[in-house]
Amino acid sequence: MGQFRNALDYCELLEITLHNRKYTWRNERENPTMVHLDRFFCNKDWDNFFSSLCLQALASSMSDHCPLMLCNQERPPRKAKFKFEQFWTRVPYFMETVQRAWEQPVLGNSALMIFHNKLLNTAKALTKWSKSLFGNARMQLHMVQEVTLRLDIAQEQRALTPAEILSRKDLKVRVLGLAAVEKARRRQCSRITWIKERDADGG
Repeated sequence: MGQFRNALDYCELLEITLHNRKYTWRNERENPTMVHLDRFFCNKDWDNFFSSLCLQALASSMSDHCPLMLCNQERPPRKAKFKFEQFWTRVPYFMETVQRAWEQPVLGNSALMIFHNKLLNTAKALTKWSKSLFGNARMQLHMVQEVTLRLDIAQEQRALTPAEILSRKDLKVRVLGLAAVEKARRRQCSRITWIKERDADGG
């Protein structure tokens, strides 16, 4: 399973959510064992291009597996999920953000509820902190690359001004940082390691 997850991560594949069933296989016994075995995966570009397709399970009349079908149907709105980005731990003030959020008083009538609420506080604080630092890294990356391209084209026709040369150098440095952030996000996107994710066995 670890090698399979590594392969998904290496290929940057995302799982297409199954909407109408929880399990896709059962052993047809009186007290059946049911498991989510059958899955669909795609890359980010495919997901964006075919965003209207929805994955549905059909009746398991011919097998103990449910056939899966991609149909042209609007997907239900995706519930926003907290995604922990691994590169956060290397960014200044990450630990301070976690500590401040964790130390906030929370309500709860049990240790488990208190722990749950502290996790929620920490997730919200990290999301806000990350957004303030990085925003939409992919959009910023495209914008920086577009400006750099325009400067490259201009340099073929005329000498750049000192201000343009300085801007081009700054943009190249910024591209490296934004590309590193986007690469880290894309590599982790295919892993189902999000804090608020369903059980690891797909149940």
